[in-house]
Formats: sequence, C-alpha cells, structure tokens
Amino acid sequence: MSKASTLVKPTITYPALVGRIIEYRRKQLNVHQESIAAVLDITQSAYSRLEKGLSAMTVAQLQLVAAHLRTTPANILQATERYAGKFRAQGGEIVAEKQDSSAAGLLVALGILAAILAMKK
Repeated sequence: MSKASTLVKPTITYPALVGRIIEYRRKQLNVHQESIAAVLDITQSAYSRLEKGLSAMTVAQLQLVAAHLRTTPANILQATERYAGKFRAQGGEIVAEKQDSSAAGLLVALGILAAILAMKK
C-alpha cells in the first residue's frame, strides 16, 4: 500500500462550514451562544449542535442568526463559499452531510479551516 493511499483526506460538511463561519462572526461580536439560542427559542446545547454542523440549520434559523449577528444570510453563505474554495485548495473536501469517516480526517479538516480563518485576522 502506498503512502498516498493511506493519507486521510480532510473532509467537512457544508453545515459544519456554515456553522464555523457563524461561530467566527459571533466571536468577533462577542455574542454568546445562549443569546442566539434564545432568539431561536432552542437550548444552548441545541444551538451548539447547529454551529458544529451536527444538526442542519433551517433557512428561517439562518435568517434569525444572521440578523442577530448584524449581517445577512447571503453574507454568511458568500463567506462560506470563499472559505470552501480555500479549504478545497488546501486539499480538503466539502460534503453535503456527514459520512462515515475517521476522526482523524475531521481533525485535519478543522485544523486547516482554523488556519484559514486565522489568516483573515
């Protein structure tokens, strides 16, 4: 087996990428998860699952979150697409939903995404 075939390709779901963009904006504004959860009328832990991409955010939820973060759903999705392109350029893959994959691939994906977001600062 060659080294290339044993490498884990970093993979992240599109909902997780959207969540990371929202998390980044939320932290920029020093907004806590609890306040957004209250706007959505859900628990903080349910909101955390949305932000991590473990649950998919509805369009209505995206609109409410965007308004609370003083932006628009379009801006969030445009930022998501920009970072998706950068992530793909680093060898990552964006998938529609969670697939059976190794934790190592997810950790690599999150590390690449964190580095891309950090470059913006």
